[in-house]
Amino acid sequence: MRIKLITDSTADLPKEYVESLGITVAPLSVQFGEESFKDDGVELTSGEFFKRLKDSKNLPTTSQVSPGEFVKLYDGYLEDYDHIISVHISSKLSGTYNAAHQAKEILSTDKIQVIDSKLVSFALGFAVIHGARMVQEGQEVQAVADFFKTAHERMESILIFDTLEYLLKGGRLSKTEAILGGLINIKPILTIVDGELKAIDKVRGRKKAIKYALNRIEEDLGRIDPMAIGLYESDDSEMLGEIKEALKTGFGFEDMYESKIGIVVGTHAGPGCAAVSYFKRP
Repeated sequence: MRIKLITDSTADLPKEYVESLGITVAPLSVQFGEESFKDDGVELTSGEFFKRLKDSKNLPTTSQVSPGEFVKLYDGYLEDYDHIISVHISSKLSGTYNAAHQAKEILSTDKIQVIDSKLVSFALGFAVIHGARMVQEGQEVQAVADFFKTAHERMESILIFDTLEYLLKGGRLSKTEAILGGLINIKPILTIVDGELKAIDKVRGRKKAIKYALNRIEEDLGRIDPMAIGLYESDDSEMLGEIKEALKTGFGFEDMYESKIGIVVGTHAGPGCAAVSYFKRP
């Protein structure tokens, strides 16, 4: 059975995984005033974007993939593939999943499964990599779909922010939770719970933020399955570099996957964000 796996650009998947695993990525867009850029890493690179973001007086806006774009995308694969699995950013953070679902209804076919991952950024990308490998191994379509439907329940994510200003402005975090980041040199720490970003702690300074992340990972070591971890950041983050070095020397991970946060997620995460994601056994 030939399965086509589709996700969207908020998964922040590096090109090497997209190409080697045969994943199709539907790009969202970012608008700076009258200028619009596809989130494809070509029209505007991550580095160029964060420079513009820091210099911009107004927060750029983001646009989801339209139902019509999904219809065209799906229609291009239906003849050559037995099934399409289309897995997307949490429906609580974007309308992309709903647009994909509308496209499936328009095409009126049972060859497409549209799944709300309840994840975002490379937490989603990390899950997509695992699902794509299941496809390559020849696993049945329902096994792959079931993996995506439950991946968020086993995914642990630790996200460290320099500031929650961008999440607050973009409406991805409540004012109450954003208070965590209101003090000087405080590093707010968030996680992803049932498709939403939730503040779980705050620490003062980079060193304590790194220690917090490493302590959480160490506590979970006996339950991490497989022994793999996703590491991702917005612009160049000293925090992520130090976390990676500590993981290399003392934690025994077999695989470490690295990614840069793209321009759509970066609009809301802002600069100075570092994050890790991994799967835990139930």
